[in-house]
Amino acid sequence: MERSEGKTSLLCLFLFTYCLQCRCDIPVVQNWPSSVTLPENIPIGTVMFNFTVKSDIFDEDISINTQDSTTFGVVNINQNRGNNVFAQVISKTELDRDGYGIPGKTTSILKFVVIDLRGNTLNLLTTLKLIDVNDNTPQLENTPYQWSISEYSKNGNETFRRIKATDLDEGINGNDGIVFKMEPESLVLEYLSTFSIDSSTGVIRQKRALDYEEHSVYHFNISATDQKGNGRTSESTILTITVIDVQDTPPVFTSGSYKALVRNDAEIGTHVITVHALDGDTGYRPMNAIGYYISPGGCSEVFTINDQGGINTRLHIDQNTDAFESACELDVVAQEVLYDANQQYGPIKTKATVYVMLRSKESQDEFDRCSSDSPKVVGTLLVTLLIGIQRFI
Repeated sequence: MERSEGKTSLLCLFLFTYCLQCRCDIPVVQNWPSSVTLPENIPIGTVMFNFTVKSDIFDEDISINTQDSTTFGVVNINQNRGNNVFAQVISKTELDRDGYGIPGKTTSILKFVVIDLRGNTLNLLTTLKLIDVNDNTPQLENTPYQWSISEYSKNGNETFRRIKATDLDEGINGNDGIVFKMEPESLVLEYLSTFSIDSSTGVIRQKRALDYEEHSVYHFNISATDQKGNGRTSESTILTITVIDVQDTPPVFTSGSYKALVRNDAEIGTHVITVHALDGDTGYRPMNAIGYYISPGGCSEVFTINDQGGINTRLHIDQNTDAFESACELDVVAQEVLYDANQQYGPIKTKATVYVMLRSKESQDEFDRCSSDSPKVVGTLLVTLLIGIQRFI
């Protein structure tokens, strides 16, 4: 019985001594960081941190390796061999959290393993924290921009909300710090008095009433800058604002006033002059047709006008006619016809003046002879057009 107890005591002493020896032989790690904080844009080859691994066994050969694919892809380990190892963990790729290296991650776990000749292993973990830097430029989306807006839109009620930008950086360096800017391609003051941009949201707003006939298209350069306007600026893109014409402008005569000569013995139906007017809303399709009439008064009963604007004598011309002695004025009205009243937002009539003067038969004959000798001036002398002021009705 005493011999059995002695054997048991010796066995326990052996096991305790063995375990103590193994424990003492395990390599010891010094200066191991639980976490490392670095800017995301450190150059490749930067020493991220250092540490030491030691063993009391003189002929020990310690090696340190990465333990997973993430760590292997990010770092190299520069180390000597033996029982006293000094190791440097060095970046082997870009750590850019926004695109390369460890994309989309603010923190990552790096895993290492220490191995000695007897197969002892130590697993080491450290947390890599990346500090965001402003290394990305805002990117405008869905460019270029097009906005079509009716000239009849109410002042300030129309907005354009398609301008968007994204920035891969964080916080004020990224989306939170984007400021939009709108610059006119033309230095015309009207550009900035007509449209404005909300620098925080990129929303474009109409500031005043539009007029297609005054300005039918606007061009602006749009850009986005991070850090609240103090950082990186995107490439600019074009915003084209097209004003859609509506029926709000009266017809326009091709001349403001007209002057015509007629013989004092002209027969009924003699052509005097032709006037011409167009729909004033040149950007609206289809354009409205134009009709004509002569306003009552003066010598209006002596003349008539057809649908093409041709003015002819309706009575026999006589210098002694009460309504027409030597000259008279005709007020000719051009009016849009066959128009949609629901789409009409302005006047539909315009007035122009036709000055008609009598010419005697003798002076006409002399004029005809001169004209036959100088054919190049025929027509130029027959009817003289004078530019005057049109009057809207």
